[in-house]
Amino acid sequence: MEQYDDEINELREQNAAYTPGSTFRSSRQRPMIPPHHLLVAVLGPTGVGKSALINSMFYVMGHGWECRAPEANATQPSATREPTLYEVASGIKFIDNRGMREFGGGFMVDLAREVGDVFTGQWEWNQQFIVDLVAGIERAWTGQGTCDLHCAVLVLSAVNFNITVQDMKILIDKLRKLTGEPPIVVITHRDHPDVRHHVIRDFKAGLQENRIDYVFELENYTASDHMFDPEKHLAVLRLLRQCTVVGDRVIKNLEEGPKKRCNIL
Repeated sequence: MEQYDDEINELREQNAAYTPGSTFRSSRQRPMIPPHHLLVAVLGPTGVGKSALINSMFYVMGHGWECRAPEANATQPSATREPTLYEVASGIKFIDNRGMREFGGGFMVDLAREVGDVFTGQWEWNQQFIVDLVAGIERAWTGQGTCDLHCAVLVLSAVNFNITVQDMKILIDKLRKLTGEPPIVVITHRDHPDVRHHVIRDFKAGLQENRIDYVFELENYTASDHMFDPEKHLAVLRLLRQCTVVGDRVIKNLEEGPKKRCNIL
């Protein structure tokens, strides 16, 4: 327990003290004009634990348990109705997004709308809008401009784990083009009795083949289950720390190279 406590405290202090660019040891490696906050988008289908992950972030950072982000489950509509910012630490903001119905064409249309123009206040859904959106997806992803997204976290549930890495290849490639880094993948509900662990193992192998280096299996804290668990704390704190490391690389790359258009904010 003491060993857990030491690492938990160290990671919590690192995350609390983080400012964009600070994971680089040398000041010469750091971005010249860092942003005020690291911006992390949390993406994934409905009910996989995106909002619970954000609530768990607050909890492990020492804020006490509180359902700040509304939680749903896989059988309910998305509890998050619009993209919402949560400042989980002074230098880190997470963007909780609406849950997507499924991977594939419909998912990609929803996601392109979400990542392409999330905070304009124009959440209009009509036939012509969708037609225009689909026609313009490639222009939106590859055009010039500024990109404020520093890290993407893709959350998937191990329950009914029936998607393949190929199903997500378009999404992974788009995120890699935007930031220069692939998304961090989080697999939730790993301890659920219906989980087939060999499927998770095969899925992780597929991620590795697609150069997804950072995959976290974890159990979120929830409103009904938030008794302190050192392993849960460590898993979430390690994930948060990895977001800062990846995000700092993206911030530096965006400063040095051509900027892509994504308009996450």
